[in-house]
Amino acid sequence: MKRIGLTSTGSVIVEMSVAEYNESLASSQPPKIKAQPAVQPDASRMTTPERVLFVKDRIIKLKPKKRDGVVHSIPAMFQFTGGITEPEIQKVITSLQKEGFLTIGPDEKVKYTTA
Repeated sequence: MKRIGLTSTGSVIVEMSVAEYNESLASSQPPKIKAQPAVQPDASRMTTPERVLFVKDRIIKLKPKKRDGVVHSIPAMFQFTGGITEPEIQKVITSLQKEGFLTIGPDEKVKYTTA
């Protein structure tokens, strides 16, 4: 039996049996692997230092320019892990400032001292 296959440069005609053709199709496809979802810690069980570390690793990638951006980014990081309260957000921001990781000026602009 003749089968027509497509390549990146054009069509190819190959003569083979149906069984050989089906076998070549089965062997050419990569095995299907299910992607494992990223495991995120439960926000309600985290201590403040754990939250600070969790936020620090992620906020450096986002680098929001204003205080409001930082305040809105933090709850987004915890939205799938149980959420975070407003007082906890303020504790995290205060801790990041005390560590010298970021500073928030009087004009609400954020400067990152560690990059």
